[in-house]
Amino acid sequence: MKTNTIPTRKEVPAEHTWDLTSLYENDSQWEQALEEIAILARKLLELKGSLANDTKNLLQALQINAEMEQISELAGNYAFLLTAQDAGDSDSQNKMGRYMMTASQAEAETSFFVPELQTLSDSYIEKIVTLPEFSDYTIFLQKLFRLKPY
Repeated sequence: MKTNTIPTRKEVPAEHTWDLTSLYENDSQWEQALEEIAILARKLLELKGSLANDTKNLLQALQINAEMEQISELAGNYAFLLTAQDAGDSDSQNKMGRYMMTASQAEAETSFFVPELQTLSDSYIEKIVTLPEFSDYTIFLQKLFRLKPY
């Protein structure tokens, strides 16, 4: 009687596995992304308390936050997919844990951002969203202020 066995992840031919190179070509690129998340969080933290001072600070903060969120989403998806493809792989588990620690630290450092934005007056935000340089952030700001009372 023939016994069927499930191959380990490392025994599966590469053509039958997920291709994560569309996220990162190698692990060192992912490592750089983790560093970039931390750097961007510190840059955003440097702007704390200055978002109402002038539109340059506000625009810079919005740009930094958007870039940090994009990098974090890619890095998190990469770590998650590595873990999902082989939950028993300690290296993948380690990557997921490192991503979670980096993302949590960045969230803690930048937790001021949304509350500080919400202290801006509605009339100021209405003016800001009409400026061309803020066009990429119009929907974000409008949603944020629509939800402000809650």
